[in-house]
Amino acid sequence: MPSEIVKVRRSWIGFNKVPAGESMKVRALGRATAPWMAGIALLAMGSFYLEDLQRSAALALWGPRIDGFILAAFAIEMACMLALCRKPARYLRANWLKLVIVASSGLVLWGARLHAMPVAHLLHLIYVALVFAWLLGHVRAAFSRSVIPFASLLGAGAVLLAAVGFYRIEPTVHSYGQGVWLAFTTAATVGYGDIVPTSAAAKVLAALDVVVGYAVFSLITGGIAALFIGQAEKQARHALHCEVEALRDELRQSRIELTSRRPDDSGPKGLHSVHNDSTV
Repeated sequence: MPSEIVKVRRSWIGFNKVPAGESMKVRALGRATAPWMAGIALLAMGSFYLEDLQRSAALALWGPRIDGFILAAFAIEMACMLALCRKPARYLRANWLKLVIVASSGLVLWGARLHAMPVAHLLHLIYVALVFAWLLGHVRAAFSRSVIPFASLLGAGAVLLAAVGFYRIEPTVHSYGQGVWLAFTTAATVGYGDIVPTSAAAKVLAALDVVVGYAVFSLITGGIAALFIGQAEKQARHALHCEVEALRDELRQSRIELTSRRPDDSGPKGLHSVHNDSTV
């Protein structure tokens, strides 16, 4: 296999993937642009807030501008990658989520004319959730020794996404801040009772929020326990390593002593006497 061919890790989320068979130049460009494209994709949360949840007309104008920036950034990045790839069609199939991002951003910009704003916002939420899942996978790999940062980021993202849903589908929630509070109290199973889900869709979302909350708290609890257990295991491994090194030093010293004694026991003198006896 040529040296410029690289292997890539398989993932079901078609985002920032380089298919097998591409050159190191394409792989390096994809690796360099991956964090930037993930951050730009997550700007859709701000765009969604400014367009639908912000009542100020001046701030609402920034929503389409952010969508235009997302569309331009992904169009330029995909054009550069397609120009360098050996098989552009395979790259597009491997990065289907980028096509969804471009389509949803375009629908937001022209959705008023096409009467497709609900579909555009639904695509927004879908691809933001997928990009967030992709980002969590990479953060989990970076913090592979501890699950606490991964679980904290998962919990924060789930609360923020659930807050958007509560604000859109719950009649008693009148601001995004109230949606965040309802999502947090639901995930934490606190239940203060000041804001509660009343509609059927909000109750379903609350049930999913509780499940995610249980999972996050379980991960954090397990991570804290693993920290203490890991310290004891680390000390035990260190002690075992010291014993193995000491035994290795003893074996090395014994080998040196045996080597130094061997010429005295069976040297040329002993061989010479045997030769003389055979001659006689």
